[in-house]
Amino acid sequence: KLTAWPVPAPSEFSVLVEGLEKDKLQVFDVSGRLRHETTITQGQAVKISHLLPGTYILRLVGNPDLVHKIIVMGNKAAGN
Repeated sequence: KLTAWPVPAPSEFSVLVEGLEKDKLQVFDVSGRLRHETTITQGQAVKISHLLPGTYILRLVGNPDLVHKIIVMGNKAAGN
């Protein structure tokens, strides 16, 4: 199970993956374009302040069968 919080995420989010200590996390936009890629460990914060507000899909390279978690970025202009 892949869990990410907080949702919506303003400038970073944390990731927890049950049964996994380290993997490569990919962040895709809703068009399927890769927007960010990083190696993660349990509970690590992932900085995403360079991404525009919107909906993003998380995917683990080492476990493609894992359920993808969708993160909705907060709109900085609205103060979210």
